[in-house]
Amino acid sequence: MKLLVVGLAGVIIACLIFTAVVALPWSEIVEYFSPGVSPDIPTFPIGDNSMIMVNLSISNFTEPLGPGSEANVTVSVTSRKEMSNARVQIELSPIYIGQGIWPNVTWTPIGSQGIDLTDGNLTWTITLPANTSVGTNIKIKATEVGFGVITATVIWWETSSTFYKSEASLYVQILEDKIVVYNNPETIILP
Repeated sequence: MKLLVVGLAGVIIACLIFTAVVALPWSEIVEYFSPGVSPDIPTFPIGDNSMIMVNLSISNFTEPLGPGSEANVTVSVTSRKEMSNARVQIELSPIYIGQGIWPNVTWTPIGSQGIDLTDGNLTWTITLPANTSVGTNIKIKATEVGFGVITATVIWWETSSTFYKSEASLYVQILEDKIVVYNNPETIILP
């Protein structure tokens, strides 16, 4: 009887170790779904994301700097192979700051996003020739004091379960008398 209890305890411990080492790390995977595929069938990103690159650049804001200033944002996309029906999306949003300990983090915006789109499309579908940069411009306007993020994302589905994705962001701080653009969120100086 003691041998049976010890054996069962060993099996239970082995199952716990297996779950902790093999199964739990996979439980955090976010499921991605390709267009036209049922959400009941998860697909995961496969492929080299350096196959497609997106870059953002911004012109100088018009004078006087601050709310009311305008600037052009250039989005350029380059791929290492021809990609038809690549989707490019631009998002304007406030900067969020997280407070708390993971997974109980509360995300709150740092004031207003401070920028709005005045000209251009936020989403479009394009064919990317191999090794050639394709781009577009949008115009933004500083509407009020705040922090904004401009994010460009390009995604291309090669098959129903394989996609390539690239993302770039610019961080824009609008003050009463100046505008500061950051490439890296770690260098942002909070008010």
